[in-house]
Amino acid sequence: IAPHLVDKNHITSIKNLFPDSVLYSEVETNDLSKYSVLIIDCIGILSSLYKYCDIAYIGGGFGAGIHNTLEAATFGKPICFGKRYNHFQEAVDLVEREAAFAISNSEELSTILNRLCDDDVFYNNAAKASVEYTNEKEIRLLGSNSNAITVEGKIIAKTISAQEFKGQNTIKDILGFDTNNKQQRIFLVVLN
Repeated sequence: IAPHLVDKNHITSIKNLFPDSVLYSEVETNDLSKYSVLIIDCIGILSSLYKYCDIAYIGGGFGAGIHNTLEAATFGKPICFGKRYNHFQEAVDLVEREAAFAISNSEELSTILNRLCDDDVFYNNAAKASVEYTNEKEIRLLGSNSNAITVEGKIIAKTISAQEFKGQNTIKDILGFDTNNKQQRIFLVVLN
């Protein structure tokens, strides 16, 4: 579980919901085989974690809009999210290709998760459609920690540390391209 908020109170409330869980910050001092849930209690590593999952649930689809679907798709993962995704072309494309699945409630989520887990052909087709989409769009994760995403050779998203950010004057300096292009989506996460 990778929550949007990682403050201590929020992480504690999630941990209380899953007694059989361990925090990412405690991984080095615990035997992971004893736990069924890993709670990510830091920021900046989510994009590199998708390669370890089988199915990705992307949050935000019941609010203003979903979070980044491209990171999970790049690793060829079937994706689930809420119904508020229509303003994100990549999500629309992934749903049309049956690489992603929009759900309205917990019953629909349970149905799609069960099908993905029980039907190898369905799972493999969704995973293949996901990676084929990113290959067609030339979407790549860059860097040793997958800290940037490119589309058709141009960086569209990049995660940098606060220290890296301090030396930069503009988003153009950080990402290395002109941000006046209104057709380009830019995602920038600054970490402490």
